[in-house]
Order: sequence, then C-alpha cells, then structure tokens
Amino acid sequence: MNAPVRESRLNRAHLIVTIVTSLAAVGLGVFSIVKQDQAQELTVNIEGLSDDLSAIESERDSYSARVDELEAELADTGDETGETTVSSPAALDFEDNLAVENCTNYRSSGGQWNTEPVRLGGQEYTDAFSCVPYITDATIADGRKSVGYVDFAVPGGAERLTGVVGIADDSADTAMVLEFIVLPVPETGEPLFAQTLKYGDVQELDLDLSGTSRVRFQVEIVDTEVYGALTDGTATASWAEVRMA
Repeated sequence: MNAPVRESRLNRAHLIVTIVTSLAAVGLGVFSIVKQDQAQELTVNIEGLSDDLSAIESERDSYSARVDELEAELADTGDETGETTVSSPAALDFEDNLAVENCTNYRSSGGQWNTEPVRLGGQEYTDAFSCVPYITDATIADGRKSVGYVDFAVPGGAERLTGVVGIADDSADTAMVLEFIVLPVPETGEPLFAQTLKYGDVQELDLDLSGTSRVRFQVEIVDTEVYGALTDGTATASWAEVRMA
C-alpha cells in the first residue's frame, strides 16, 4: 500500500474515532438523564441502553487500534508528512514509453527496440532496453544517419536520472561507434547527456531532471564498418538499470 492511500485511510479512521467518541458521550449523557429521572421515563430500558453504550465504546476502541496501526505504517515509510518517497525506484518499464522510433535510417527497416537482458563491460543487467542500429549502402549517400529514440514521462517529484549505457558485449560489429544522447522534450537547449562510445566503453548516468517532464533516450551511429543487409552482424546499443527518482 503506498503512503497516500495509507494517509487517506488514516484520516478516515481518525474521523470515525471522533464520531464514535462523540456518540459515546451523547449516550452517556442520555444514560445519566434517564438514571436521574426514572419517574418520567419508566419505559426506558436502562439495561439495553447500557449494552448499546458498551458496544459503541468497543467499536471506538477497535478504530483507535486501527489508527495506531496506520500511524505505524506511515512511520515505516520514513516520511512523517505522508508524502510519497521513493527509496528504491524501479527500473523503467519500456511499455510505459510515450513515443518510440526504431534505430534505423531513411528507407531502412529493422532496428527494433527490445527489453532483453544485456551484458556491458562484463556486467550482466536484467533491466535494459536496447536497439540494433542499421544503416544501408542504398541510403548512406542520402546523408541520413541511423537515429532511434524512445521517450518516457518523468514521474512527479523525480529529480535524478541514473543508469548505465554502452554497446553490448555480444555485438558482432566491434568497430561501431555510437552516440548516446538524453534530451528533454521539448528540447530546451543543451542535451542532458551526450557521449560518443565505442565497443567496450561503459558510461554511468547521473543526470539532473529539474524542470524536465519528458526525456528522450536517443542513439545515433557515428561510424561503422557494416553497411548492408539486416542479416549482417552489427552492434547493440543498450540502456540499462535506468531509474528516475
């Protein structure tokens, strides 16, 4: 259960305790009046009223106990205000993307993104999203680069973006050079991150997301020895353990 839901339930529980306590007080007042004026209210069942008051007090005690439990749960979040805190943010879910463009160039096909585990610099990463950039003989003369990207929304309150980028260890084209770029969307000037990497390079990310509501992870081919069919061996551009918090 997240903190806002727990806080809402805690507030409702406090309200119920207050109402039940008030009802108990009113009941006790009525009980007192009946006890003092039995001659005028001979039909009042004192014993039945006493049982009702006992039930009300029991219910009040039950809600008070639940309030204590909810307060303890909120304390466990480490946030006394009840606001959501992310102590261990989850990796990005690729299915949550806002826009995606395959890593290919004009008139080419292929270059799809995938979410398979990847090894970068000898380290295995389970949470990753990658694409295989393609560029062909037929289109290189047009001066079009192989560009692929995927956009994600920045969660409310997120201030940092962390992760790891590089060319996968099992890439066939070990001569490929790629530029990894992180851009705010819409673009407001300089990218948040831009790094040219060759096979074997691994770069960690730790970026400031202040004022950013949407980010784009972009891949461009800088150089390669592979121009041809999609069956030719190429490289895999990977973003791993990407988190925003």
